[in-house]
Amino acid sequence: MINGIKSICFDIFGVLLRNKIQLNLLGKKRESLQINENVVKNFWQSKGISDYKKFRTNTLRGIILDVDYFDVIPMLAQNYHLGIISNTSESTFSTINRFFGITRAFSPILYSGKTDLSKPDHRIYEQYLDIVKLNPDQVLFIDDKIPNLAGAHQVGMKTFWISQDKSAEAYFAKSESGYMPDMHGEGLRGLYHTIIQ
Repeated sequence: MINGIKSICFDIFGVLLRNKIQLNLLGKKRESLQINENVVKNFWQSKGISDYKKFRTNTLRGIILDVDYFDVIPMLAQNYHLGIISNTSESTFSTINRFFGITRAFSPILYSGKTDLSKPDHRIYEQYLDIVKLNPDQVLFIDDKIPNLAGAHQVGMKTFWISQDKSAEAYFAKSESGYMPDMHGEGLRGLYHTIIQ
């Protein structure tokens, strides 16, 4: 558990939804997560997905849910409020929601097509904070892009960088990098291990 965090706010693309190349990189390091299968099953049934194992295999033009989505999200939902901030259009969001049903697990969901704001504009993070009625340091923002994390950090949110393979090591090795995320890991599995341990 991360001390003081009450809400976890996710980006969509590169975090919840991944492309097959990203998942192949993560797949090389897969090991069993210590999860409670009943918690996972009950969570997804409460969201209207009775056969989540079948639902998790959906793909959309090479984009699929992070391989650990159906295990990690219910486990996090036991202890944290879950939301989304994404730079996506109304039509793209509508398509991915229809296909993946992501609105079932997250609220609020703020995206550019709905708010006319885009990350890293501080106003989109502030709008999220107004809706969830939390202080910035009570929110963990997760993204795969450093500028978006820096924007969340500027308003006071804690940040977690979903990095791709060795990209985090290279980034942190540069002394002139400037902003440094509070935490980082590969995929939702990396997030889960960081939060749980």
